[in-house]
Amino acid sequence: MPNIKIFISYKDKHPVIKSEIIQPIQTGRAIADEEFEGMIGDNTGENISKDNPRYCELTAQYWVWKNYQEIGNPDYVGFMHYRRHFLFNEKLPLTNSKWLNNGNVYYFPEVCPQYMEYLRDDSIKSYFPACDCMVIKPYDVKNIKEKYERIRDNYITLKEQEGRFYDVFLNVIKEIHPDYIDEIEEFDNGSQMYLCNMFVMRHDLFEDYCEFLFSTLKEIDNRIDSTEFSLAKSRFLGFLGEFVLSIYMFKLRKNPNIKIKEMNASLIMMPKSKDIRKCRKYKILRHFVFGNLKKRYEKRYQDLKKFLNTENFFDETCFKIHRPWGYYECIAKGENYLVKRITVKPNESLSVQSHKHRSEIWTVVKGIATVLKDDKYYTLKIGETVGIPVESVHSLINSTNEEIQIVEVQFGEILSEEDITRYQDKYGRINGEKDN
Repeated sequence: MPNIKIFISYKDKHPVIKSEIIQPIQTGRAIADEEFEGMIGDNTGENISKDNPRYCELTAQYWVWKNYQEIGNPDYVGFMHYRRHFLFNEKLPLTNSKWLNNGNVYYFPEVCPQYMEYLRDDSIKSYFPACDCMVIKPYDVKNIKEKYERIRDNYITLKEQEGRFYDVFLNVIKEIHPDYIDEIEEFDNGSQMYLCNMFVMRHDLFEDYCEFLFSTLKEIDNRIDSTEFSLAKSRFLGFLGEFVLSIYMFKLRKNPNIKIKEMNASLIMMPKSKDIRKCRKYKILRHFVFGNLKKRYEKRYQDLKKFLNTENFFDETCFKIHRPWGYYECIAKGENYLVKRITVKPNESLSVQSHKHRSEIWTVVKGIATVLKDDKYYTLKIGETVGIPVESVHSLINSTNEEIQIVEVQFGEILSEEDITRYQDKYGRINGEKDN
């Protein structure tokens, strides 16, 4: 099995995703007000951390490139963003809301146990080594409502970005990478691109790509004086980095010996009160206008409604949440109650734990379960029930060679996976995951 490392960049504080494969990295740490705990930074060894306002998340990519031994010399290396991730488990459902019209990046409401099922290490490992390079499915900018014909048309609409930046970008690649002339023409005259500076590549491809990328961006940086740019305008190198990735992928996909996997991706939504107000506004206004304006308001209302409805996706969709001992499924939820179906593998057990804010009732529906409750052990058969009061120390144990299953009903004003205190755990999670 190849060694894989995928880095998630964090510029601000957000829920941290971390596993054996997925590693968080703070970008721009050299100029940050605070060093985030539990992650590495992009400011050690050879780095461009101080240039993060221009390079954006690419400062993390540069650090990994120049400090590869520090990350264990993996066979594959990749990059995602704190809000944008590959959806590695293709068997799980997608939301009905997309970031871009007819695109392949889907809005998701939050990072939670259900969402983490898309990012499981075993799902990631299943693609390699059969896959040499992984990227998001290409996006055609003609699908944007303004009907852009070329990439440049879309670029100049981005906040404070200028057409001259794009022109410098093209000229630089033509001058210092003439072997990419065909791909440059294909990109400039077309409307497809690879989004988000996201990929997973075989090590040798990553080295080749970084040489291409950073030599290009360095020369662009030399030709454009950005000393007086605003913060938004300063991000021009980060935006142009997506174009460099696109051109590299155009060449790579012509190589029949390179196996490329194009994926769906996610965007963690961050709805604001203004989104709710806009939705209400268009809901009303659509009834008082006519013609094309009515159609436009109706579309905006439906788009916002779909976006906001994504918040309930995990409440309305049943997921298997995998754990070392088995898995659980949330099968019903209401005010002050939550119902789970918990399945425990043979000869496995949940941690010895307690909860401050909830009580529970367990009913065995499959197999024979052993229950630890306040220093006493009970054997329960199918149809038998036990109550777990608030702050009771308890555990569920499967001492048999067959799978067991219980239905757990939680009661309380706070029903959170954070509400757990562990005392013993055979998987070493006393200070780890905050769930069963």
